[in-house]
Amino acid sequence: MADYDPVAPFYDLVHGSRKQTIKYIKQLIKDYHPKAKTLLSVACGTGTVCKALKRCYQITGVDISSGMLAMAEKKLPTVEFYQQDMVELNLNKKFDVIICLFASLNHVLQFSQWEKFFARVKDHLNAGGVFIVDILTELCLYNMVLNSPLITRSGKLISIGDISMAGEGQEGTVWRIKGYEVTRHDQRLLFASKVSQVSFAPERIEKGLLNHFSSVIVEDPEQEEVNERSELLYFICSL
Repeated sequence: MADYDPVAPFYDLVHGSRKQTIKYIKQLIKDYHPKAKTLLSVACGTGTVCKALKRCYQITGVDISSGMLAMAEKKLPTVEFYQQDMVELNLNKKFDVIICLFASLNHVLQFSQWEKFFARVKDHLNAGGVFIVDILTELCLYNMVLNSPLITRSGKLISIGDISMAGEGQEGTVWRIKGYEVTRHDQRLLFASKVSQVSFAPERIEKGLLNHFSSVIVEDPEQEEVNERSELLYFICSL
């Protein structure tokens, strides 16, 4: 799994408000489970989405990173957060909606573990529940390597992501991320982290989901239909 602890205090500065994704997720939930009342955010990160959805749903969050959870708990002190590996999800609770966003699943490097996660999600959904997960496609990961380094700026903070293909005999990509505070006369290293990502064919993912859910709909938020040019996909799964 990815190590986001060093990045956690700066994560929101690097990634911004996520307004577009939040708007899209709100609409998906309204479309596919308009009567939903409870929601679990898996790989909830710093709690940005949880905060945006809190007015509409009773929220619970799970993340493997203690650093990310610390940031989430500061934003939402009344929300229940749990530190768990998503693949081993075990809350002894059920929810109307479960979401897993921002390509978090791409950090799980074996497809057998994806399938295990799908089974754990199913066990945590109420009857009629909906699971929404997004993934970056293999094309997207390849294009990010071609466009490396990925540089983002926010005030004095500059984040540089050096992205390369994984080593021989391995699949996916490796990110080496560093963040600097830059002034006119100096720069100071704020964080450094290394994370890996992998993806699989959409057809394989859909088939794996259909082993646990009665219906799976695939959407590309960036174009009207899913095709070989798709780089970001949402899978909306119903029991």
